[in-house]
Amino acid sequence: MFRASALTVLMTLALACAGPEPYDMSAWAHLEAEPAPEAFEGVTVTFLGVSTLVIRDAETTLMIDGFFTRPDLGGLNILGKIAPDPERVDQGLSLGRVRSLAAITTVHSHFDHAMDTPLVAQRTGAMLLGSSSTANIARGLGLPEHQIREVAPGDSAGFGAFRIKWFASKHYPLPPPADIMLGTEVETPLVPPARITAWAEGRSDTIVIEHPRGTLVVQGSAGFVPGALAGVDADVVLLGIGGLGGMETAYQEDYWRHIVSEVGPAEVYAIHWDDFNRPLSEPLLPGGTAGGDFPLAMHFLEAKATATGVQVGLLPFAVPVALY
Repeated sequence: MFRASALTVLMTLALACAGPEPYDMSAWAHLEAEPAPEAFEGVTVTFLGVSTLVIRDAETTLMIDGFFTRPDLGGLNILGKIAPDPERVDQGLSLGRVRSLAAITTVHSHFDHAMDTPLVAQRTGAMLLGSSSTANIARGLGLPEHQIREVAPGDSAGFGAFRIKWFASKHYPLPPPADIMLGTEVETPLVPPARITAWAEGRSDTIVIEHPRGTLVVQGSAGFVPGALAGVDADVVLLGIGGLGGMETAYQEDYWRHIVSEVGPAEVYAIHWDDFNRPLSEPLLPGGTAGGDFPLAMHFLEAKATATGVQVGLLPFAVPVALY
C-alpha cells in the first residue's frame, strides 16, 4: 500500500512540476530585474531556481535552501529514490559564485529545498540552521553537529551585518495525494537514496533577513499564517508563487495581504516558479500543471502591482541583483 501511495505521489509531483517545452518567456521580459552594477557595494541577491538564493554584502554570504540536484522525477524507477548529486551541487555553487558561506537555512524540509543543503554546508563550511527535520536531513548526510543549529519561530541569528529571523508559516496546500507530504516530520537521520516522501515538510518558515541597508522577506512556498509577520517592515519580498495561479482569487488576495501588504515592501520578486525536474544546465521554464499556473500567477501579481504601486518583477537566473 505504501509503495503504491509513494509512486502515486511521485507521478503527481512529476506532472505538477513539469512545465511546457518550449515556453516563450519573452512575455515576461519587461519584469526582469536589471543586474547589479559590477562596482555595487550594497546587498545583492542571486536567484538559482526554486527558492535557492544567494544573499551577500561585501563581507558575508548567506544562502537559502541550496537545491541543485533537481532530479527528473518522471525518469525515476518504480521505487522513486533520489539522492544529492555532488557534481550538480558543485556546478550550482559555481553558478552562484559561492566558495564559502556563513550560513544556510531552509524554508522547509521537502527535497526541493533541503535535500542538498547538508552537502552545500559541507562544501562551504556554512552553519546550517533549520527545523528538527532539516537537522535530521543534515545528520543523515554526516554533517558534523557543530555545523547544525535547530531554530524555531521567534529565533534569530547574526552573521556579519546580517540578522536572520524565523517566523511561522504554512506550505502551499498541495492537492491529494501529494498532501501526505504535509504536516509530517523527518524524525530520524535521513540517509539517501530515499523516496521523495522521506523528505517530509517538517516546519515551514518565513525567513526575514535584516541588514543595516534594508530588510528582506523570503516566502518560499505560497502558504501563510495570518498575522505571523505583524510588526515586520520590509523593503523587498521574495514571493513563492508555485501553485498560486491555480488557487481561488480569495486565497490569492489573502496570500498577498498576509505576506506582502503586512510588511509594506517597495519591491516583490517572484520565486519558486520554475520546473525543478530540469537541470540547471538548461534554461529555467515555468512549472505547474501544463505550465498554466505560471501566467495566471504572474497576471495576478501584475494586477496587484497596478493596484498598490508595489514594483513586481522576476530575478534573472544566476545574476546578482541589487536589493538595497
